[in-house]
Amino acid sequence: MQTIRQSLPHVDPYTELGRKRSRPEMELEYQRLLERDQSPFAFLYKDFRRAWGEYKSVYLWAKLSALLIVAILSPDNCVFRNVKRDTVDIVRQSVLTVSMLVWFLIQCFLVPFLDPVSNASEWTSRLNYLLTSSLGLLVALNAPGGHIFNGVLLYIVYAITYGLDFYFAIIGTSFMRRIVKKLFKRVDFSIDIFSPKLDLTANSPHIRRRIWQESIGTLVLTEEISKIPAGHKIKYSEPEDFEWPPYLLDFHGTPGERHVENLKILREEGLKKYARAMSMTSGPDAKLYSFLEGRIQRHFVGPDCYWKPLDKDPNHGCPADFFGNAWWIPFPPTLVIRYDRGGHAVLDSIHEFEHYVFQNESPHIHRLRHIRLALRCLDHQIVVWPYTHIQPIGSRTWFTGRRYSMQSAIHFRSCLLTIKHRGIQFWRDLPLGSGFDIELVYNKEVCLDSDGIGLDDHLDVTQTLARFLQLNQHIIQSRLPKIEEMLQEYRRECRKVAKAKNKVLSYGFLTRVYNWPLKPDEVVSTVDTHEQDLRVRDIFASNTDAVEAASQRINFASRSEVTVWWFLFWDDFWRRNHDTEPSLSKFEADFNPHYASSIAYRPLPRPALETFLVQRGLLNPKSRWRQTIHHGLLNKVYFRLNQIAFHNTDRGILIHLGDGEEEMDLNDLDLTTHVRSSSMGTGGGTDLDDAEIRIRPAFKWEDVFDDAIHHGGRPKWQYLHWRRWRGMLAVWFGITPLNRRRLRTSGIALDVALDGMGRYVVLERTRQ
Repeated sequence: MQTIRQSLPHVDPYTELGRKRSRPEMELEYQRLLERDQSPFAFLYKDFRRAWGEYKSVYLWAKLSALLIVAILSPDNCVFRNVKRDTVDIVRQSVLTVSMLVWFLIQCFLVPFLDPVSNASEWTSRLNYLLTSSLGLLVALNAPGGHIFNGVLLYIVYAITYGLDFYFAIIGTSFMRRIVKKLFKRVDFSIDIFSPKLDLTANSPHIRRRIWQESIGTLVLTEEISKIPAGHKIKYSEPEDFEWPPYLLDFHGTPGERHVENLKILREEGLKKYARAMSMTSGPDAKLYSFLEGRIQRHFVGPDCYWKPLDKDPNHGCPADFFGNAWWIPFPPTLVIRYDRGGHAVLDSIHEFEHYVFQNESPHIHRLRHIRLALRCLDHQIVVWPYTHIQPIGSRTWFTGRRYSMQSAIHFRSCLLTIKHRGIQFWRDLPLGSGFDIELVYNKEVCLDSDGIGLDDHLDVTQTLARFLQLNQHIIQSRLPKIEEMLQEYRRECRKVAKAKNKVLSYGFLTRVYNWPLKPDEVVSTVDTHEQDLRVRDIFASNTDAVEAASQRINFASRSEVTVWWFLFWDDFWRRNHDTEPSLSKFEADFNPHYASSIAYRPLPRPALETFLVQRGLLNPKSRWRQTIHHGLLNKVYFRLNQIAFHNTDRGILIHLGDGEEEMDLNDLDLTTHVRSSSMGTGGGTDLDDAEIRIRPAFKWEDVFDDAIHHGGRPKWQYLHWRRWRGMLAVWFGITPLNRRRLRTSGIALDVALDGMGRYVVLERTRQ
C-alpha cells in the first residue's frame, strides 16, 4: 500500500488561472493525470478514485476471502474430516454468505472506483457472490425447493449478473462512450455556460485563458529555439501534501521548461501567493531580500543548519532538536529544513529569513556547527576509541534469572563510526540527508551510540567528547578541507542553477506577459526590459503577427458582455464536441475560434443563426430525431443573451418560479432556487482541447430549465428522490456522464408569448 500511495499522481490544488480547485475539479484533474501516468504501478490504482488509490489490495482480499473460506471450511480436509459433512457445509455457506454481505456493503457505501460504470459492474459482481452463497446456504439447509435454488434460480442469477458485467465492460470503453454521445446527440461543456455568475467582463479569466494565454504558451512551447527537448521528461521535487513549492529538476536550459515550471508553481501555490512572492523579490523590500537570499545560499544551505521556530519557548528543547538539512527554493522564496530528529519547518517570509540568518550566525550555533562538522569528517572512518566490553558468562535459571560465576572482557582499540541519516541525498558521494545518529561499531555484537563518546543533546564539548576528538584529530584535519570544499561546491551549484533558471525565463514573465493581454509593442518592450535570454526576446520580436492576432481576437471578443458570452459558448462548444460531431470537423473554419471566420466572433440574430446551422447540417427543423443543436438549446442561448443585453431594462424577459406570480430575473432566481451550488461552473478555467468524456456532476444551470412546471410548489415525489435515482441509474449504465444529484425546482416560466408569425415576444411588464 505504501508503494501505491507514493506512486499516485499529485493533483495541483489550483488551476492554470491560479484559482482554488473544488473537490469535483480535483477529481477531474486526477482523471486527466491518470491518463498520462507512465508509472509501472499504474495498473494498481488507475481504476480507483483519488481517496481510494490503495483499494486494490482490499479488492483482492475480497476475492481471496471466498477462496480461503471454501478451501478451509471443507469436510474433505484433515481438520474437519471427522465432523458431519452437512454441518461443515452449513457453517461454510453461513460464513461465506456473511463475508460476501460485508464486501457487498463495503462496495455500496465506499464506491471506490473512479468510473460509476465500474462501480456498477463491481456492485453486480458482489451481488452475484452474495446471491450464489445465499442460494448455497439454502441448499445446505435442505430448504424446500432446493432443486430450484440449485438449478433454475441459480442460472437466472448467473444470466443476469454475467450479462450485466458484459454490458458494463463494453459500455465503459471510450469508444462506446463516444458512440452513446453521438446516438443521444449530447452537447458537453467544460463550464457552467448558462450561469448568471459567469464572469463576462472584459478581463474575464476565461477569455484570457482561451485566447491570450493559449497563444503565448503556444509560442514559448513550440518555437524551435525555446521548446522542451524531445524525449525530456519534466520532473519536480515536491512534497506529498504541498507543504512547500515545487522545484524543477534536471533543468536543460530551455525557456519552455521554465514556462512549464512557472505554471506548475501557479497551480500548486495559487495566484495570490505567486503575486506576493513577486512583491517580495521586486518590491520595496527587494534589496533586503536579495541580501538575505545571498547569505542563505552561500552559507546556510545543506546539512548542519539550525532553525528554532519563533513561536518556541527560548528555554524549550535542546540545540540538537533544531539542526537539520536545509535547502532553498528560489520561487516563491522558501527555505525548507528537515530536522535530524524528524519533522520539518518551512520559512517563506522576510521576517523568518532574517531570524534564520541571525540564528545561524550566532557564535554559539557557529561553535556547535563546527563540532558536528568535525564528527561528519569521521563518518565511515576507522576511529581510535578504546573500549572494554564486559560480558557476564555462566548458566541460566528459569525462576531467579541468570547466575554468573565469571566475566569475559574484550578490549577494543578502534571502531567504525557511522552517521545514520533519515533523508537520502548525496552530492558527489557526500551524504547530505537529515539525520545525525552516531553509531560506533566494534563488531557485529558490540555497538555504541553517541553517549559512548560523550555527545549529548546540548552538543557540549564534554571531557569525553574532547578526548575523542583529540584522538582522531589527524583524520579530521585531513578530511575537513575536502568536506568543506564539497559543501561549498554544492551551494555554488544550487546558486548557479537558480540564477540560470531566472536568466532563461524570469518568474515575472507569468505576471507581466502571460497573465495579462498586452499590445504587441508592449509585449516586445516588456520582454526586452525584464528578460535576459535572447531566445525569449527573439520569440516575440519575430512573432509580432501572432501576438497581434491574439490581441485582436481578445479585443474583438471582449467588446461587450454579449460578445464575451457568445465567444465562450461557441469556443467551448467546439472544444468539447468537435470529435463527436462530424459537421463541426467538416466546417472547421466556421466553428473553430482559431479561424477569423469562426462564428464565435459574429453574434447573429436567431433566424440568421438557424439558417447558418441548417446549411451546415447541425439543425434540421423537420427532423423527428434528436439533433446536436435543437430549438430547446437555441431557446436557452437567446434567453441568456436577452438576460445579458437587457438586464434591468423593460426589454428583459422576466421569470416565474413554478406558478408563482412574483417576477424576477436570472440573478434573483439564482438566489431562490433549491439547486445545489456547483463551484465547477464559473471559476475553474477550461480544459483546453480536452474532448475526453468523463463522469462529472452536472453544472448548476446545465439542466435547471428542463424542470417541469408544477403548481403549488414541488410535488411530493420530489422528496423520494426518484429523479435523482433515475439520473444515477443513467450514469451507472453509461447513458450519460452527468451526475444529476439535486432536487428539482418547481419549474421556470418565462414572460413570453407566441405572436402571429410563430415567434416568441416579450410580454409587457405588469409590476410597478
